Amino acid sequence: MTERELKRMRSLLMKASDPDRYAARIQYIDADGKVTDRIISPIRMTTPTTVRALCLQREEVRQFRLASIRTIELVPAHEVTMGRESEW
Repeated sequence: MTERELKRMRSLLMKASDPDRYAARIQYIDADGKVTDRIISPIRMTTPTTVRALCLQREEVRQFRLASIRTIELVPAHEVTMGRESEW
């Protein structure tokens, strides 16, 4: 992963750290090498290459290595934490 890619990823994660506005949808390569889809709410960068975040699927705080994140996109928090209005 290039330094430019790391900067972009850190920037998106920092935007996603506002849990009232955003979450981050990521594809993550887990410890077994399996690609998993996750939705996370970042808490803080713990090192320049890792982020501590609430994993909404696991309902636990987890540590994610930036090098293991294949894709990342910001999603509106209301779409992933409260459901869609049509589901109410």
